[in-house]
Amino acid sequence: MIHLIGIGNDKGNITLNAFKAIKEADVIINYNDIDLSFFDSEIKDKEIISAIDLINDIDLEDDLDLNDDVAENIDSDEDLDSEINSDDLESNIISDDLESNIISDDLESNIISDDLESNVGSDDLESDIDSDDSSDIDLEDDLKSNPLLERILQENFLIELAISKSLESKQVALIVSDDPNILGLSNRFLQIKSKYSDVKYKIYPGVSSISQSASIVGAPLGDFALIDLSNPITSLSEIEDKVKHILDANLVLAIKNPIDDKREDGREAYNLIKSIINEYNDELLTAIVYSDGYYSIDEFKNIYDEDIDENSIFFIGNKLSYILEESMVTSSDYIVETKLISWSIEFFERYLNGEVPRGLDYDCDFLPCHVNLEACDFCYCPFYPCADGVTGGEWIKDRDVWSCQHCDWIHLEEPCVAIREGLDDILKEIDDLKDKHIELLKLRRKSLLKTLK
Repeated sequence: MIHLIGIGNDKGNITLNAFKAIKEADVIINYNDIDLSFFDSEIKDKEIISAIDLINDIDLEDDLDLNDDVAENIDSDEDLDSEINSDDLESNIISDDLESNIISDDLESNIISDDLESNVGSDDLESDIDSDDSSDIDLEDDLKSNPLLERILQENFLIELAISKSLESKQVALIVSDDPNILGLSNRFLQIKSKYSDVKYKIYPGVSSISQSASIVGAPLGDFALIDLSNPITSLSEIEDKVKHILDANLVLAIKNPIDDKREDGREAYNLIKSIINEYNDELLTAIVYSDGYYSIDEFKNIYDEDIDENSIFFIGNKLSYILEESMVTSSDYIVETKLISWSIEFFERYLNGEVPRGLDYDCDFLPCHVNLEACDFCYCPFYPCADGVTGGEWIKDRDVWSCQHCDWIHLEEPCVAIREGLDDILKEIDDLKDKHIELLKLRRKSLLKTLK
């Protein structure tokens, strides 16, 4: 049984089931060199394999031979001959000479015979490799010049190793650092597992680095999309297409590994995203969370390249993201009860009778009432209280009163036009300000998305 376990920075970021799986495991494979010291009492008597140390000792020959090692563990010795002679295995044997040696007694004792070694170097086998498996020879040449490819195959080796241990009837805990890693590992594991029979497994997601980082910043994630730039086979054109669609859909963009040394174009990918956002809207609110928990929030145009590193998490807000008491927040579904005052009721009675002027009301004794004032169409807000600070409103502390003093949005010409387009279909009588409050808030959100930069 293989337990794929994702954990964060401490025990609190794993589930009870994952913790139990670690306690009951015979073998611990530390996939990306996590500090497991907080599990000392649970893992002290277990076989612990440090993936980083192991990877450094793996060479290409070890990696290519591992499939044979796993196959040897599939069944007991008395069933080995029948398994080796199966159609599936025969289809994977390169030459008749090699097949005869695989069935030898020496292989049953896990020792490769001298005849097998001689056959591996024989002209017949070389000709077979040249004709049928030339990709393996090319792969070896590629590995010498491509450390990234070698790293991927070495990580595949760890999955093969976990399968091999599990087929020895051992409980294996394969531990990775966080949710994006467990998802990536699970994908690769399922593909490699499909080569073998009866490999049992269970996946335990932990608290992801995205969720943890978002909680440090505040509440930046409404509807959002996540891009992990560590995938080495994702092209720049694919990244560009995704980012543009995310921005056009007004989704918050979360980026993991914004600069990734594993990619040959690691910084180039970030620079591409930077150029796209600068062209789209460089004033989008942006937060960076570092591995030590420190974070910064600013407009995207004020983010400096030296602030970004491989281990940071990037949140690029949408049109509805703003700063609320040093936290990054994206407008959500905070709805409070409608409160009407006599002046508001009087205003909307005149509005329903068509008696409210459009544009600036130069006859008003309070003009100008706002710093940025273009229209007096809505001297009183049909959405009050919106309880949404994205336009500048805020709570008066300890009084349960929503203040619109710093909200100029509804007094600008473009928002007034957008609101009028839908308001007349909703507001038929004064009671609709209360009874249709949610419909009115939908209109507000629609108008915000249409008019905010």
